[in-house]
Order: sequence, then structure tokens, then C-alpha cells
Amino acid sequence: MAIQKRTHHALTLEKKMDIILDFESGSYSNTALVMKHGVPKSSLTRILHDKDKLRDAFETSRFGPQRKCLRHSDHEELEKCLVLWLRRTRSQSIPINGPLISAKAEEFVLQLGMKDFLHSEG
Repeated sequence: MAIQKRTHHALTLEKKMDIILDFESGSYSNTALVMKHGVPKSSLTRILHDKDKLRDAFETSRFGPQRKCLRHSDHEELEKCLVLWLRRTRSQSIPINGPLISAKAEEFVLQLGMKDFLHSEG
């Protein structure tokens, strides 16, 4: 008999908010929520524990509703600069490749005076 691997399903922020709203309506017990949304009890517990953080992320639109992870970058300022540069460059129909992005990132690192940035290929 083969051992079945446990399946991992990442829930979107929107789905997590649906669970929180159902919980706060008082119409469902935890067991009923587990059955209705098809999530393990441990996942439900974690969602309800983090409900304030999830609500804040959803309401402030820092993350889109289809986002599954609320992780932030260690170098948000650098990413903002790169995204802005990428949008401008694409709008001018200039071809973009990995080495060009890396070079521009290094340029922004120097301009921003970042000392803790380590460049990698992936």
C-alpha cells in the first residue's frame, strides 16, 4: 500500500476573508466552517488567529485578492524603483533581459546607498 502525500492548498486572501466574515457572522461553528470551506482545522485556526493582519492587508489593498502569501520584500524601495523603471522601459518598447535588469538593480543599489544588498541570479 502506497503512502499518500498530503496535499497542500494555498488559500487566496479573498478566500481567507470569506472564512473570517462567515466566522464573524456567528452563523457557523468552527466545524461547520471547516466543512463549508474545505480547509483543515489547523488552517482555520491560523486564519482566525491572523484575522486582523489579513483584514488590514485586504482592506488597504496592499495585496490583491488573489494573493496567497503576505510576504514582503527585504528591499521594498529597490523593488519600487525597478518596477517603475521596467514600466517606463516597456512603454518605450525597449527589449529587456536578465542582465539588463541586474545592471539596473546594481545602479539603484548604489543610488539608494544600500549596503546589505546581495545580488543573485534567482
